[in-house]
Amino acid sequence: MLCTILEKEIDCFFATKEENGKNSCSYNNSGCVPIVDECLKGDDDKACENIVDMPNGKYCTKFPNPESRWERGHCPLATHVKVDFSTPIEKKLNPLKASKRAAKGG
Repeated sequence: MLCTILEKEIDCFFATKEENGKNSCSYNNSGCVPIVDECLKGDDDKACENIVDMPNGKYCTKFPNPESRWERGHCPLATHVKVDFSTPIEKKLNPLKASKRAAKGG
C-alpha cells in the first residue's frame, strides 16, 4: 500500500487506510523513524542503498525503525556493510550440557 505520511508516496508494508479514508501507519501507531548514522557510513564510505530522501529527512525503505536493526551488531539488509563469513561465529555452550557430556565421556 502507498504511504503518504512522509509527504511523498512510497510503497510500505505498514501503511493502512483508516475508517475515514486517511492514510495511517500500523507500526507502533506512530510512523517511520529517521535513519541512524550507521546507515550512512559503511565499508568504502558508502551509504545503504535502502535509504530514501524525503522532504522531512532520510528514511529506510525496509524497516520503519532502523535503530532497532543496529542494536545487535549490523542491519540484516544493509547493502553497504560487507559481512565476513570466513570467520566462524562463536557458539554459546550450555554449562549444564557440557558437564553432562564430560561425565558421559563424550
